[in-house]
Amino acid sequence: MSTRKRRSIFELFEEIRNQINRMFEEVFEPIFPLETPMSDVSRRELQPLTHVSETAENIIVTVDLPCVRKEDIKINATENMVKVEAPMKECVKFSPYGTIQKEAEFDVFKKTIRLPVAVEPKKAKARFKSGILEIVLPKKTVGFRIPVE
Repeated sequence: MSTRKRRSIFELFEEIRNQINRMFEEVFEPIFPLETPMSDVSRRELQPLTHVSETAENIIVTVDLPCVRKEDIKINATENMVKVEAPMKECVKFSPYGTIQKEAEFDVFKKTIRLPVAVEPKKAKARFKSGILEIVLPKKTVGFRIPVE
């Protein structure tokens, strides 16, 4: 006889929620891009607030990273996306309120941001000041204008 670990109702609900989210991503993501949840309790990850803007030459990604040290920030970029990861100086805890929410703790910010156009990641620059990370990514040049003489 095998012994089965008894799982809590919260673990079962979390598993069902993850399966439903994967199903929606597979079916609807190509049609309607969906926002992912702002946190993953099981991984202790919190998604920071982000803003993506565009100028004629650059894509500018702004990321809100409170309680983070500059030297701990990791940024990886490709032509289509930017990944930001930064451990927090102190763990952030949310206590339960009401009967539905459970206690949650987070100790890292993680976010993958899809970019609206292709960029040149090798030429990107980033600066961090007062808890705000700003990443400037030059747009990839597909062609260039030739002046007529």
